[in-house]
Amino acid sequence: FARLLRHVGRVELLVALVAFCFVIGLVSTQVVLRFSFNYGIWWVQEVVQLAILTAYFLGTSYLFKARQYLVIDLVFDRLGERSRIAVYLAIQVLTATFCLLLAIELVGLAPGQLRMKTFVLHVPRFYASIPLLVASASMFVTALYYGFAVASRVLRGERDAKRIEAAVCLFLSLIHI
Repeated sequence: FARLLRHVGRVELLVALVAFCFVIGLVSTQVVLRFSFNYGIWWVQEVVQLAILTAYFLGTSYLFKARQYLVIDLVFDRLGERSRIAVYLAIQVLTATFCLLLAIELVGLAPGQLRMKTFVLHVPRFYASIPLLVASASMFVTALYYGFAVASRVLRGERDAKRIEAAVCLFLSLIHI
């Protein structure tokens, strides 16, 4: 299961990078056309918006898998090992719950958004929700993985929270103890 999540994370990173480079290329082309030839591509705004959403949300999902987000350990480091593990597990439960509720809400909004069209390309507004829906589902599964992986190590008698997290991290080479 960890190997599958690792593969999904790599795909998310690749798609995010491609989408980000696409945004830079398309916006740069638009700028050159506007200022050099007084001409603009009429559909750029909506396409770039979708690509930015894709880059942002899939990139965020990858960062969650790779544990590469900013954490301020001021309070966490002052807790005992049992409390650290309890807080870690609670955070995974909260993350999974939030992502699940977000995905459910997005699916519930889909029928209305499928009827609403964008102004320029006249595509359903729901398309802009797809990157968030995919990232939420991916982060939900990732939070479950991290929660169960840490809990199983604790049940086997391990107690060092930082070492446990390093051991279950999907992208181990990125973790520094």
